[in-house]
Amino acid sequence: MKKEVMLNIRARQQFIGCEEDGMELITGGKLYVRGGKVYVTYEESELTGLAGARTTLRLDGQRVTMLRSGTAATQMEFCQGERHVGLYPTPGGPLTVATYTERVDNRIGADGGTLRIDYAIEIKHSVAGRNRFEVTVQAINQHDEVSEYEQH
Repeated sequence: MKKEVMLNIRARQQFIGCEEDGMELITGGKLYVRGGKVYVTYEESELTGLAGARTTLRLDGQRVTMLRSGTAATQMEFCQGERHVGLYPTPGGPLTVATYTERVDNRIGADGGTLRIDYAIEIKHSVAGRNRFEVTVQAINQHDEVSEYEQH
């Protein structure tokens, strides 16, 4: 069963030679459990620069897959201590981008929670920057209940 949820998404990025930049997006989405994995989906917006794309987070313990479909189709894998290589769409054509995940803290379950990911981005085998991504998921019909994730 899919649950309506509110998402608070915060992202910070620091590219080499540039000042740290960030954004925060509060949006509605859906959360469901299938095959023992938790899925969170939401529509991107103009704020993220990915209008017309849908993002799905597939949460399998401390392994997280970010799937985007639509105008920015891509896939990124995050697992602490692992490197993942993927293609990222750009106006000039696809760009090979690698991520090295420094930390994953997934505390999202069937009722919501928080996900934090710290990772480095590599372009042409050189570290280009560092990113921090945090998502807080809260069921819309939650009546002042405190989940086990908020107690930690």
